Amino acid sequence: MLDTDSPIPAWAWEIVRCPHTRNPLRRVDAELLARLRERQRQGRLWDTFGVPVTIPLDDGLVSACGTFFYPMIDRIPNLLPSDAIPLSDR
Repeated sequence: MLDTDSPIPAWAWEIVRCPHTRNPLRRVDAELLARLRERQRQGRLWDTFGVPVTIPLDDGLVSACGTFFYPMIDRIPNLLPSDAIPLSDR
């Protein structure tokens, strides 16, 4: 199923990869996004450097292996490895 609301063109999904794992990326689902927002609200959400995540989490991409979340800012995916959010609870 093609995500027609995606800021990423259909052809790009074949080449966009997780900078950490090199796995494909997928759009975050509503359930995971809600869990991340709750962790953020509780002060338990950090990027890969251990810096608390303070930006609004409106959308994002997840590595296919489920290891990292990459937030979108103004519908632009932020794929900087340092800004990735590990999905394991610390």
